[in-house]
Amino acid sequence: MRLINLVSGKITLDDIDLSTVSGSVIREKLICLTQDPFLFPASVRSNIDPFTKSSDEDIVTALQKVGLWSIFVDKSTNSSTSPKEVLDSLMDADVLSHGQRQLFCLARAMLKAGKVLILDEPTSSVDTQTDARMQEIIRDEFKDHTVIMIAHRLSSLLTFDRVVVLDDGRLVEFGKPMELLKNSSSSFAKMYNSIMSA
Repeated sequence: MRLINLVSGKITLDDIDLSTVSGSVIREKLICLTQDPFLFPASVRSNIDPFTKSSDEDIVTALQKVGLWSIFVDKSTNSSTSPKEVLDSLMDADVLSHGQRQLFCLARAMLKAGKVLILDEPTSSVDTQTDARMQEIIRDEFKDHTVIMIAHRLSSLLTFDRVVVLDDGRLVEFGKPMELLKNSSSSFAKMYNSIMSA
């Protein structure tokens, strides 16, 4: 995301050294979902589509996919309220639980253009049901994306192509998750098995 500069090495994306691209351009092109859902005092539309690049229909569809559209409609006092009126209403974050806020941010990510999705512990503070729902949506909606996930909930990594294990900032293991689980001396297998037996 170019929030800090590299001290050594380099990061390339489609053979482009990211240090040669401005941080604002990188942040515009990458899709990021963190563990802390960020909502601000503005309309539902401004929160989910801050650069007004999506149609009302696309926004409603994204909110339906994460199961939140009905909450915003129900919040409206008028049963005949149009989608535009619902989207232009003030966002009341207190109506949403932490998990629902995270789902809202996932809907926001679904609307953003880009081919790389970075997930930084997106399910660390949600219950297992919301975690499972988020994982399913990520698999369905971002199947044509490169997805990089930072996770301590190791079960969420089993369907990924590769796992990178870091220890004290250093790469100690790299491989296919299911193959690493078969190796009893694997760091990933040891962490996974200790969590599952707890």
